[in-house]
Amino acid sequence: MVKVLAVVLGSEGDVSPFIVLGRRLAEQGHELVIAGFQEFAARVEAAGIDYIAVPGSCEQLMRRLMGDVEGVADAVRGVREMLGDPGMFDALDGAVSDVDVVMYNQFAEVVRLLSAAAGAPCVRVQVYPSDPCRSYSLVDPRRHDGTWRAPVLHRLSNLMMGWAMAPVLRAWRRRLGLSRWAARRGGRTLYQFSPSLNPPDPAWGKNVCVTGEWLDSSSSSECLDEQVEDFLGRGDPPLLVTFGSVVSSRLPQARAWIQEILMERGLRAIIVDPSRPGGETGGVLGVARVPYGAVLPRCRGMICHGSLGATGAGVRAGVPCLAIAFGGDQHFHAQTVCRNGLGPDYIDAQRGELTRPVLVSRIEELVNGSYDEAAHDSAGRTAEDPGVEAAVDLLLELSSAGGSRSRA
Repeated sequence: MVKVLAVVLGSEGDVSPFIVLGRRLAEQGHELVIAGFQEFAARVEAAGIDYIAVPGSCEQLMRRLMGDVEGVADAVRGVREMLGDPGMFDALDGAVSDVDVVMYNQFAEVVRLLSAAAGAPCVRVQVYPSDPCRSYSLVDPRRHDGTWRAPVLHRLSNLMMGWAMAPVLRAWRRRLGLSRWAARRGGRTLYQFSPSLNPPDPAWGKNVCVTGEWLDSSSSSECLDEQVEDFLGRGDPPLLVTFGSVVSSRLPQARAWIQEILMERGLRAIIVDPSRPGGETGGVLGVARVPYGAVLPRCRGMICHGSLGATGAGVRAGVPCLAIAFGGDQHFHAQTVCRNGLGPDYIDAQRGELTRPVLVSRIEELVNGSYDEAAHDSAGRTAEDPGVEAAVDLLLELSSAGGSRSRA
């Protein structure tokens, strides 16, 4: 039996794919343990997967990364404070002692040190490209994708993050008794975005694998709330409006503008907003949450924040998408939509593009039919992505090559 530890510091959308991975590993007689914020413990444990709670919360992380921070340096300081919490080390230190492979996502680079101390191979899992390349830029992808600036910005970003995290990494090295050169180089990388929409860059080499999303097909057969089912059953197909775990002072105004615009133009919609009362007003239904896989195939399009989970669900449903990017990986996925002709040019909330006139123009473009054919075709393109099976294969390969500490 192979035992894998995955340290996942992020939102529900970050944690969900690892639940899929855990189930797939269990089907083959292996074990996954997930470490993350306390708020996701119940959901993970309900899936039969062991969970280790660490300090912090999704809301704190989102506020630090994509809330109203004062620039990149402020965001990095917030992440450094979170990872520098002694409770983080205490929660994770003992967890790696008997694992065969360690995985971590984009906010847990310190976990490489734990894997080095335990002598276990590590796998970085990310939802956007962070290895230097020309194809995809971390900063303003509309301007820099495909240019010489893209790899330069990659390296500058990595240098800045390394400099910002240096005090935390030094403290962890001291506690683990590691030299300054230990774990200087990362292990393998898995990217969860679609290779059919974002082909691997040749510069990445064999240590990078683009798998596509790790999906649970059961969401498409999930039962809908009676009110949602009734709403979908009458009238024209609606738009789905969802902003996931975004924390931003701009969001309430954006939601209000969107509802006003939709009602003015007689467009039916389902708006997902846990903070507002449910119910229908003027052809717009408010709900706390809906399963994307069950609702989107019955919609005419979606408006979202550009996360991998939301945009990926829209692609698989074959509906056009308007993305409003608030920060982080959202710009990459929003640009993916535009690059593949699956929706209008995205709105960059960080650069002041989120205004009512811009929303009016983009929503009218979203529903004019010009993206319907490309969106419909995209569902078939992504169906061939290797997905979670590629992740399982890599984990078993690494555990075997590293001399798995197999358990009966």
